[in-house]
Amino acid sequence: MSQSILVVLSSATLQDLKFLDSTSQGVVSLSSVERVYEEAKEKGRKVVFASPGGASPQFDIEDLSLEQWFAQNNSLFSSLTDLSTAREEDYVALVIPNGIGALSDLHQNQHLSSLVATFIRNKKPICAIGYGVAALLKVQKEEDESNQTWFFENWNLTSISNFELARYPFFFKLPLLIEDSVRERGGSFSAGAVDSLFVVADRYLITAANTISTSLAMQNLLWLCSS
Repeated sequence: MSQSILVVLSSATLQDLKFLDSTSQGVVSLSSVERVYEEAKEKGRKVVFASPGGASPQFDIEDLSLEQWFAQNNSLFSSLTDLSTAREEDYVALVIPNGIGALSDLHQNQHLSSLVATFIRNKKPICAIGYGVAALLKVQKEEDESNQTWFFENWNLTSISNFELARYPFFFKLPLLIEDSVRERGGSFSAGAVDSLFVVADRYLITAANTISTSLAMQNLLWLCSS
């Protein structure tokens, strides 16, 4: 079995996300991506980065140390795998880091939805962090389009909560609220204190509330990979 982990990044641009203000720097959290990569590397797991169309992501580089890390590791993102070519059998796990771009392209990506369902059916772990949980919202239990039952109905999840989002000026412009969407689809949503470490594990699905929870979420995922 392959030991590689598939990490899916949004390829949305700031122009795609009309609700963001002019101070926004990017749509994928580099801090979350860095933690995913380093935690996997520490456990000897190869990481394969993929995005819709294989396009390079627009990273939100949160501080100087991340800027330095990116300068040293930018070759990791020079040639991403086209998400449409990714196959479940080639990977041991799937990770979707935090990034508001997921509300645009990953939320609507049918191939990713199919991959998620196949991973879970084959008992392979999935980790979705923050806005990355939006990529789970279109996953259905059956491939038949007439069946509208959400795959994660009655599962426990977390993500960035409505309360946390309400702090931002773009709150009322968001195309969807993940907390509401999870509840509407029959899932159980829970949240911790604002900006706190918070992770939920349910069977083979691990969800995290925010970027600072990335390391803990990845440690859970890597434990599942080795169990």
